[in-house]
Amino acid sequence: MFRGLFNGILDGFSKLCSCNGSSSLSDDTQVPGASTRDDIEFFSRPSLVVPTGFQPVIEIPVALGEQLYIAYVESTFRQQEAQNQIVQDLIKEDEEFARRLQDEENKYDKAQEARSLEPQAKSREEQLNKRKSELPLIHGKTNFVPQFWPQDDETDLAFEQPAASYREQAQQHIKKRTQFYKNAKQCLKVQNHKLANYYYQQAKEQTKLIEEANNRAAAAFLAENSERHSKNTIDLHHLFVREAIQALDNFLDKEITSLQDEHLKTKFLVVITGRGKHSRDGVPKIKLAVMDRLKNRKLKYSEINPGSLRVHIFKHSYLTTELM
Repeated sequence: MFRGLFNGILDGFSKLCSCNGSSSLSDDTQVPGASTRDDIEFFSRPSLVVPTGFQPVIEIPVALGEQLYIAYVESTFRQQEAQNQIVQDLIKEDEEFARRLQDEENKYDKAQEARSLEPQAKSREEQLNKRKSELPLIHGKTNFVPQFWPQDDETDLAFEQPAASYREQAQQHIKKRTQFYKNAKQCLKVQNHKLANYYYQQAKEQTKLIEEANNRAAAAFLAENSERHSKNTIDLHHLFVREAIQALDNFLDKEITSLQDEHLKTKFLVVITGRGKHSRDGVPKIKLAVMDRLKNRKLKYSEINPGSLRVHIFKHSYLTTELM
């Protein structure tokens, strides 16, 4: 069981992206990939000579296997949180550029009003119109032309691609967004506010697509992962407290009933609560509520790490309907 689990962890890590908390908004904003096999080589012993053809079988305790798996899942949550922070920074940049665009338009309107009072206003207006008529020539020389990026119709389908594919989509949207902003800024320099606004709207749309791709990547990963490894695990990480407790009760009732059906006496479950990093005042509300609920149900538990609990159930443990 855990041989497959460990291989799944290695395979999953090699496919997932790690952004290391970076929120850089430079032209080459990227989410670099993580390499797990390099980490394994880091812990190796150069002095240890392995005979040719030797294939060791690693046996690990069940509890350690659970910890490895939970660490694997939690790393995905941390990456998603970092991705969300990048998206929030991109949205903030969109808002700042919108204000800048509005300010430039206001300045331009005031300047036009002032020029209309000058004797030479008419000739200057003719010169400005001439500059605008030359913009298509500028576009042709710099490949700076209006264009609509084709939208991916497959984004309306639910998780038909692996998580890594959605991460790649996010990278492509980041590149497109960067190019749109370059175009918008160039238009702003030549006071073509209409075209600048067009490119800004296109960049803003790419920001939405980046967020959507990141969310789909996280959801796809959890879907892929839960099918293979998390039979005895429930994730309450992104739920509200009331929803989390209801989901916990349903999960516990189902697992206790399965013990009775399978003629087993006991089982260990894993409950992922999250660390409460983004809760108000940093208080892990879901974790505290889950611990209270487990106490009410007379179930013993232990902390695997700050974001996960290991729960011990028996076939005679109380069901929700049997609680006072």
